[in-house]
Amino acid sequence: NPHLFTEILYFFIYLFIFFLYLFIIFILICLQGFVGWYMVKSGLTGRVDVSQYRLSLHLTIAFVILGLIFYSLSQQYLGYLPFHLS
Repeated sequence: NPHLFTEILYFFIYLFIFFLYLFIIFILICLQGFVGWYMVKSGLTGRVDVSQYRLSLHLTIAFVILGLIFYSLSQQYLGYLPFHLS
């Protein structure tokens, strides 16, 4: 059945995109950890405060991660799938 083949193909394309989102989120979480470590490390030598630019970068990456998580969950749970399993 060719219609079944296209639905299976769409399913694997969607699965690939979903895992791509997860990989991007994982990389951004690693970057978030590095920026947080660099921010705290720079405040431990001589001065006890951290740079506002590093702090804003840390916060911006956190909002991007949160936005990607909400976007991927909305794609999955609100029914925005490119195919219909019926």
